[in-house]
Order: sequence, then C-alpha cells, then structure tokens
Amino acid sequence: MFAPLFTFQGRRRSVCHEIEAGTVTDMHSRRKKYGFRRKRAKLHGPEALAIREHILGPSPWGGHEHNSLGCEFLKRGALDLAIAELEKAVAINPWQPVFKINLAHAYLQKGKFKEASKNLDEALEQQPRSAAGWFAYAILCEKLSQNEDALRFYRRCLECSPEGPIRRQAAENLNLLLGCRQEAERPPNSRNDQHGPRWNGPDSRTRT
Repeated sequence: MFAPLFTFQGRRRSVCHEIEAGTVTDMHSRRKKYGFRRKRAKLHGPEALAIREHILGPSPWGGHEHNSLGCEFLKRGALDLAIAELEKAVAINPWQPVFKINLAHAYLQKGKFKEASKNLDEALEQQPRSAAGWFAYAILCEKLSQNEDALRFYRRCLECSPEGPIRRQAAENLNLLLGCRQEAERPPNSRNDQHGPRWNGPDSRTRT
C-alpha cells in the first residue's frame, strides 16, 4: 500500500508552527484546507496588553492593570509615572470613578489642582456618594486654603463613608480643622492662656 509522505497530524503541526511564527496570512484558506480551527497565539506582558487595548478600545472592563500600576507608583512617590499610568486607565475605562479619584490624588501631590478638580467633578457626578471622592475634594480645598469648603466636604465624606480608614482619616482632619478655626476665632490676648500660665523666661519668675 502506498504510504503518504506526511500525515494529517504532520500538516497540523507544520501550520501551527507557521501560526506561532506569524507567517500565516490567509487563515480562512488554511482552515478550509486542513480542516481545523486556528490556534490562538499566546501573548503576554505589555505587548499583549497594548494589542488588547487597541482592539477593544474604551471598555468598562479594562484599565485595571494601569490603575494598579499607577497606584503602586503613587505609593512610591513616582508621580510622573503614576500620572501616566492612571491617565491610561481613565482613557480606557472612563466609566470607573475610582480611576479618576486615584488620578486626582496624583495630580494633588503634583500640584496640578485644576486637573485634580476636573477629575473629581467627573467622578462625583458618576458616583455622588463616593466617600473617597469627597475626601479627595476636601484635601484639595485644604491645599487651596478654602477651609470652610474643606469642612463641608469632610462632613459629606463622613455621611457617605462606612467604618474604615477613610472615615477615620476624615474625622481626624475635620477635628484638626475645627480646632484651628476655634483657635483663630479666639481673642489674641487669650490664645496663650489655654494651658495655664507659661514662663516667658528666667526674668519673669517671682523673686523673693
């Protein structure tokens, strides 16, 4: 009996090698000729992420990798890298308010208050009861010396926040601001008497 030069499995392996090498151009004809489905190319790392984002475009399920990387850069003080990654996350997934709040925090630390305010406005419009958003807005007002607005936003944060680190930090900042306001409202002559008499120097002591 005549033996074939190569078997079907041999054809399958040869075409799979062509697929992996990227030399197959017309997959429809290959599938029709050899009768099997295309083997999906496995890509990993930044190249795979870039290809996927380019194919999918803006997506409500994307951007999480850039957000995680941006938050890590933000923790380590690499503000330019953090802003670059978080901007990518917002561009891919503009429906996620958390990405915009994280980007606003990066802008706050960078001193770009206008960009931070824009992202916080969009995030709070999407999620009005976001405790993290009101907390970030209160910090922005503090940096702009708008203490009354900061007090109002800290109170709004406490209304929206369950028990957690954001609530504790907001309560602490609120108490500090209230203490500073009460100190500023006191008469100048009575500000130094809140802890009792103080010694101004050795000459102020009573001599016998």
